Amino acid sequence: EIIYDLGQVQFSLKHWPESVAAFDAYLAAYGTQDAAVTAAYQRFLALTQIDREKTATEAGAYLKAWPQSPYRARVQLLEAQELSREKKFTDALPLWELLATEKDASLPHRDILLSLARTYDQLDNFPKAATAYQAYLDDLAAQPPLAGRTGANERQKQTLQVQARLAVCLQKSN
Repeated sequence: EIIYDLGQVQFSLKHWPESVAAFDAYLAAYGTQDAAVTAAYQRFLALTQIDREKTATEAGAYLKAWPQSPYRARVQLLEAQELSREKKFTDALPLWELLATEKDASLPHRDILLSLARTYDQLDNFPKAATAYQAYLDDLAAQPPLAGRTGANERQKQTLQVQARLAVCLQKSN
């Protein structure tokens, strides 16, 4: 399966169009092989590097073709991030809600909680935003302090910003 190896090499070299072409060829010839799900995932990642605005469309296509993929949550995370970046909060919300319940340790759970809170906030659902902001702060407090002064300062700044937003949401929800 030299075609798969070619796709891997092109991907690692960040030659995105060539990587997509190699993975397309591999998937056309060997779409039922065990490595096909990984090839399709890397193809998706390469496509998002070529045109970030197609992330949601490509994520939908990937998830339809590979619904049981071990990369499903990661694809959904990239889709939610792109929808939020595009300010499509109504579309992003179900993804953030789903991701917040994921148990996959490789996912950035704390970032997901914060994005969920911000999405509720943007949609003026202040009670749910407050709950999500508090869950984020609780998760942050449960973690050991960051080493080094710069990391600790950044964490303190982030905490203060979230606490301020939490206070606003609590006030608006009453």
